[in-house]
Amino acid sequence: MFQRVIFCVVTVMLWSAESLAGQLSAKVEPQQIQFGDTVRLEVSYEGQDAGLIQPKFDVLGNDFIVYSTSSSMQVQYVNGVGQQKRVWTLVLMPQKEGTMVIPAISAGQYSTAQLNIEVLPTGVPTVKKTSQNAAKIVADNTDVTSANADFWMEMSADIKNPYLQQEVNTTLVIYDSKNIQFTEDPFFINADDWKIKQIGKPEITDKNGQRIIKIRYAMFPQKSGRLMLPAVQVKGYYIERSQNQTTKSVNGFFRFLDIGFDITDLTSQQKPIMMRTKPIEMKVKPIPEDYGNDWWLPATTVSLSARWSDERPVFKVGEAVTREITLSATGVDESQLPILEFAQNEAWKQYPENPVTVTVEQGRELRSTAVTRVVYIPQRGGEQIIPEIKLHWYNVKTHQIENAIIPAEKMYVGGMINDVASVARSATGASDAIPVASEKITEIHTDKKSGNSDLRLIILMIICAFLCGIICNYLFFRHRIVNNGERASDDSMSAITRNLRSADYRALRDSLMHWGEKMFKNNCINNLNDLAEQVKAPEFTEQMRLLNQNLYAGSNVPINAEIILKYVKKQQKSKATDKVAPLPDLYK
Repeated sequence: MFQRVIFCVVTVMLWSAESLAGQLSAKVEPQQIQFGDTVRLEVSYEGQDAGLIQPKFDVLGNDFIVYSTSSSMQVQYVNGVGQQKRVWTLVLMPQKEGTMVIPAISAGQYSTAQLNIEVLPTGVPTVKKTSQNAAKIVADNTDVTSANADFWMEMSADIKNPYLQQEVNTTLVIYDSKNIQFTEDPFFINADDWKIKQIGKPEITDKNGQRIIKIRYAMFPQKSGRLMLPAVQVKGYYIERSQNQTTKSVNGFFRFLDIGFDITDLTSQQKPIMMRTKPIEMKVKPIPEDYGNDWWLPATTVSLSARWSDERPVFKVGEAVTREITLSATGVDESQLPILEFAQNEAWKQYPENPVTVTVEQGRELRSTAVTRVVYIPQRGGEQIIPEIKLHWYNVKTHQIENAIIPAEKMYVGGMINDVASVARSATGASDAIPVASEKITEIHTDKKSGNSDLRLIILMIICAFLCGIICNYLFFRHRIVNNGERASDDSMSAITRNLRSADYRALRDSLMHWGEKMFKNNCINNLNDLAEQVKAPEFTEQMRLLNQNLYAGSNVPINAEIILKYVKKQQKSKATDKVAPLPDLYK
């Protein structure tokens, strides 16, 4: 009898200890994903001390990105005994492909078992392991297309063996069947050895319910030898809905307010994703040994052209004439264009300005242009030769060294200085004859009768009256012209202000040119660079450069309206108060 009592007591104690002991477990879903997708890890604990338990999730930080962590608590009473259950839910993104191990997670004296998940390459569809055919497709990974996966992306390049700094045209293609919302622009990983420029805007098409996004880039290797075209990474999220959810519309009060929404949006979940392309191996060729020490310019086409500011310029000693030199190259960025060199000689002084550069898309390549304004001042009269301009470049299509040339030009320069000297000598000789002529006139006049003096007086009075009338008309019309000029300046100011507010850059250019022609009447204003040269303010010059970039390079750089209006008003004020002053020297 006593033994039975002891046995019952021991059994009750063991049952009580077992009921008080806790249990920690973990599960992961799904167990197979493609790289860039996420899994849901659920860690649960059942026991009476659930409120005191906190698992250690820091062991996940090496191989997984933890996007979110949430927890919930449940309490149940069975036969008066309370039982607690606590659940932690984590969203994990693996950082590698292949079989990934979720390590054991500990909480106090408890620990979970480790779990395995399979991470397939981007673009490979996930399959059920029970399907032998599907498993074979994953294993082969040969004929997989975008139709087999929910989302994936790839990068392709037009050449694999470029020269140093040669343009490599690449295309990034993103396939999306989940209506992904991207949270950042594509990011190139480890791209220090590359210069990258996007070409145009992304092209978006829809094919059989799948969105296809194409983004093109011009990439320039900055180092020769074996080089990896960097991988591209994008991040975003999509809305995940349960398969048993049905779409229901909410009517009634919300319909009265013209508000419609899907009731599944209240229970759906944002699921983060990350996609990454594979790096592409490149063998970048160095500069050819026979190229020399000239500026390295690998391109498909290069051209040089020249245009005088006047169609038929007249050259005179000491007078300036402007010439525009245009350098255009296909397959290069504007930063690769060299600064042209102008050979100096005794017959000409040459003053090149800083070039204005523009890069635009031409087909699948970049085309860069640099326009340099050069002021030529002849130093000698007679026939003079303007030296040729030559540029060394490398044709990446023919693998040949070529030259772009503006041929030398022979010009006739008028000897203005000698002409002035001869005019001065002629004027000196003429002045010696003046007294003789006046003496003869005096002799003739002394022979006239006194009655002729009255006639001369009348004629003199008529001439004076006529001159007074001319002076009065001049003052009257000058006043009207000044007033009209002030009104024209006010109209130009209003037009400039209006176009700045509306960001109408073409109209702004026209109104600025009209204002410049009125303001600087004695100077030739052919473009915005000429206008900036007359204003002579670095801030204003920078705004004109940005305006040129918006007009001709397809950019959308903001223009500082305050700076433009500041110098427009300043010029108008200075013109109103300026007195006649000698013309400044153009160049010394």
